[in-house]
Amino acid sequence: MDVNPWGVLSLGLSGVRDYKQSLAFIDNANGAGTLTDPKYVQTLDYDGQGHMMTAYDFDWQYDCAPAQTQTGQPNGNRCADIWLEGSAFMSLAHFMNGNTSKADSILNEMIKKQGTSGTLLGGMPYSLKGSNNNYWQMKQENCVSSTGWLIIAIARYNPFTAEYLTGTSLSIGSINPTSGPVGSAVTISGSGFGATQGASTLKFGTAAAAITSWSNTSITAVVPSGLAAGSYQVVANVNGAASNSQAFTVTSASITPSVSSLSPVSGAAGSSVTITGTNFGSTQGASTVKFGAIAAAVTSWSSTSIQATVPSGLAAGSYNVVVTVNGTASNSQAFSVTSSGGVAVSKLYVNTGGVLSAAAGTGATTNTIASAGGTNHDGTPTNATTYLIAGLNGTYDASKATGFNLFVDAGANVGDGLQVQVQYDFTGDGTWDRTETYNYFATNPVVDWENYTQGQGLKSSAGSFANLVNGKVRINVWNAIGSTATTLRTNASSANGQQSIVTIPFN
Repeated sequence: MDVNPWGVLSLGLSGVRDYKQSLAFIDNANGAGTLTDPKYVQTLDYDGQGHMMTAYDFDWQYDCAPAQTQTGQPNGNRCADIWLEGSAFMSLAHFMNGNTSKADSILNEMIKKQGTSGTLLGGMPYSLKGSNNNYWQMKQENCVSSTGWLIIAIARYNPFTAEYLTGTSLSIGSINPTSGPVGSAVTISGSGFGATQGASTLKFGTAAAAITSWSNTSITAVVPSGLAAGSYQVVANVNGAASNSQAFTVTSASITPSVSSLSPVSGAAGSSVTITGTNFGSTQGASTVKFGAIAAAVTSWSSTSIQATVPSGLAAGSYNVVVTVNGTASNSQAFSVTSSGGVAVSKLYVNTGGVLSAAAGTGATTNTIASAGGTNHDGTPTNATTYLIAGLNGTYDASKATGFNLFVDAGANVGDGLQVQVQYDFTGDGTWDRTETYNYFATNPVVDWENYTQGQGLKSSAGSFANLVNGKVRINVWNAIGSTATTLRTNASSANGQQSIVTIPFN
């Protein structure tokens, strides 16, 4: 019967093979201890002094019946025993099924046999009586398998799925509403869904639904597009285990959204626009608003009105605004972008909080740059401190080049080498289009700050320059060599002097 807790752990608690049903059978079987009249729960003396332990025995018998090998040869006797490894399986299976008190009671019983001193310290035998009945010879008191399974059971870890268990059985309790059109929002209440979605899914029949929120007890999803009117079974699948099903009735197939107006009809990137129309759905879910090919951030959404932000980085010009609901696109309405937004700047100050800024700091502070740990990281950012600015506009000036003044201090230490990498994302799309890595600056044990500049020379570069359109600039600062941390001066005001800055070749 040990296959039953294995089944719970590896195949889950529901579906065609509903192994959780066997847990109650194992706990309640109270027969004579034969194959036809089983008894799996045994209470035996575990120390020879009348102290009792209650746990599980999956193949021994009360009457010490003769045992046989698979070929029918005599193989000792099958006597009442307690199998400690299998008992740990049962603790995990009960915990996965939501019975924490039962799982804990099994662990408490097993720990009675855990060694507390000498060579037995921390270990457990494979079984309680197995070394005495000649049927299963396991004399090692600190058996690896049973001790390992005790550790796994205490940690509530399922080795079959490589997941820590929640202790709550996977179950759908209700669906609200129980009917609605394609694209409508549905809330599924239950248990055991897990704190976050991860790779888990929710399906209406065989169609996976887009998820808007996910918690251990509640899922909000959008009825999938493409479903015909009719009844569908809704099932949550978590870490390979399927829940029970609940019926949902799709009342109508896909509905086409319609945009009737925009307000205003023009504005700068970053400004707010209200989109009025029909059939948008009560919540956004996986639906989108796009200005041309660029998705817009949405601040509010209802079935007849959407408030969105004109995407940053759009050049001045006319763009078609389209709402797509569950894969179905609306008609388009034109919106004129009057300016691309963003900031034009060529001098960036290294400030606190990982920030590059167009404005100088308000008071000098320092950041600690982690040690290279005695390893050579020349050219490869390692444990780097990063500084970033976004929303930049500028026209590339080929007569200029990247420059910087970074004020650093290694104190009394020698042998450290600070290194910087400057990166450009010209359109703000998350891709670093150009990367420049400069030779490291070998610090000295001098009093006051040392000035690391581009004069150290460019070690490597990749990518070509382009104009900045709502772009980003980032610097990575790290110790390429040495075994101690160094200090970078940041947030200095003009009155403080010795300001760490980066200059970029843009007008």
